[in-house]
Amino acid sequence: MLVRWLGFWLMPTLNLTPHFTRRLAIAQGVLVKLRQLSPPGLGLLSHLNQKPVQAVILPILTYGADWLIPSVLNMKKLDVFYNKALDGR
Repeated sequence: MLVRWLGFWLMPTLNLTPHFTRRLAIAQGVLVKLRQLSPPGLGLLSHLNQKPVQAVILPILTYGADWLIPSVLNMKKLDVFYNKALDGR
């Protein structure tokens, strides 16, 4: 059973994987929308891409991470996505 409470997705066993997988999926969707704001076929340069990613994507990914500590596997997935988003790929 999965319960949503104040934006957190919690299971009775306190498994935090569903929460961070959903945060990752939301961040991926937002990144697609951010990429649609750039000119078609061009994309943003790497140094211009960092500001919107840090301002929009980082808070989505880290929501709840200050007191809900993600597992090592979840943290690795979040890191890989965030680094790819910063690179502009």
